[in-house]
Amino acid sequence: MPLYAMIGFDQPESIERREEFRAAHRAYVAENIGVLRLAGAFNRDDDRQIGSLLIFEAPDEDAVWAWIKAEPFYRAGIYRQVEVRRWNLVIGQIAS
Repeated sequence: MPLYAMIGFDQPESIERREEFRAAHRAYVAENIGVLRLAGAFNRDDDRQIGSLLIFEAPDEDAVWAWIKAEPFYRAGIYRQVEVRRWNLVIGQIAS
């Protein structure tokens, strides 16, 4: 199955909104982990989060967008910009 990267950049100074929805976000991820393979944060130099990178293994881009559009951070408007791109893993591996 192909891999897709979701790159999301937050609205300015949205860290407080992230905290408000973090528990719901974690619960959503735990309940819908199936297609998600890797996830991590983009941070400023002071360690405040400013975005996210998620890697999905999914049948197509539509399946990735369906997952994203139901995710609490996305639904709360945390992101100012979200892109999904087909992604090729070149170095390293993702456990099956």
